[in-house]
Amino acid sequence: MRTQYCAFVLSVFSTASAHSWLHCTALHCTAHNNTGILADMKVTAAAENAPVIDRLMPWFANLCQGWPRAKQNPGNWTEETTNYLWDISKAKFESKESHACHPNQRTPNQHLEAPAPGTKLANLAHHDNPAPMATAAAGSNITLMFGGNGHTRGNNAGPNGDPGRVVVYWVGEKEKELVDIKELNDDTLVQENGFSEESFSYQADKAVTSPTDGLMDKGNWMTLRL
Repeated sequence: MRTQYCAFVLSVFSTASAHSWLHCTALHCTAHNNTGILADMKVTAAAENAPVIDRLMPWFANLCQGWPRAKQNPGNWTEETTNYLWDISKAKFESKESHACHPNQRTPNQHLEAPAPGTKLANLAHHDNPAPMATAAAGSNITLMFGGNGHTRGNNAGPNGDPGRVVVYWVGEKEKELVDIKELNDDTLVQENGFSEESFSYQADKAVTSPTDGLMDKGNWMTLRL
């Protein structure tokens, strides 16, 4: 049995609460398993003038195996802070919109090829290489990578220092879509984790909760067990 997942679901819900989004995915059965990114973050965290928030793309794109819908490879961290923002509560209130997905992510529209002159892909400003979705067999894991964007822990994490939850849903059938938010329920829930349950922040001391005290928000992951 081979199961396919569209990783865009995470980007929808993390943007709604913490303004983060799914950057890319990698399979545990490959060499990536976030170890290359994590090692680099640990080195740069202690460097002089290290950034408070790690800008994940395009710097780590070469270590990614799968990509959300409509995501460019390598992409651009700054532009993506708004490109994947889908505030479901606001959309439902203002326009009675109840679609579960961002308008650009409602069809399987991965950019599967590198751009060539004269094609639509050539007009994408931050797309240089194919950006396929992840595929994995049942029983394996997929590592979802998303930035904390300043919300992993501490003063900016939310009420009581809690950055919230990340939830992954699947309709349960191949080639079938989750469309409306009412379909996001216990029947379609695959896994739920704390937003920063698998994260690396520097310093390790969790009593450090502010950038002025030396807190640096680096990277967050979610190991999705299929």
